[in-house]
Amino acid sequence: MFSFPKALRRSALLTLALVASAAGAQAPTPAGSYPGVGRPATPKEIAAWDIDVRPDFKGLPKGSGSVSRGQDVWEGKCAQCHGIFGESNEVFSPLVGGTTAEDIKTGHVAKLMDPSFPGRTTLMKVSTVSTLFDYIQR
Repeated sequence: MFSFPKALRRSALLTLALVASAAGAQAPTPAGSYPGVGRPATPKEIAAWDIDVRPDFKGLPKGSGSVSRGQDVWEGKCAQCHGIFGESNEVFSPLVGGTTAEDIKTGHVAKLMDPSFPGRTTLMKVSTVSTLFDYIQR
């Protein structure tokens, strides 16, 4: 059986003792405590990042506007890709269609698994309407 010479063993033990004492000398800093780095976020900064909308619609901003204003927004920001009526404009798939009342009950769109169905619509791909709102908002 092989063993290290006594002098080498003493040297290794001394090195280990020094490393252990040095590691113990530096107490770990509490989580999130880095002196001189960063600062706590202000409530206004947190609110600016808190833009998610849950499936139960908590987090949805207060509504405003009108159908006429919505049409102006749609035509100005969405119609060039999605078409005037959401029927697609050769860029994206149509927004609506392909879902049934049974799909809404089960939460699964049967047409997504049907290879004979010509295309997927946007509403077929999102789990909840709030998901769609959240995507648009971001």
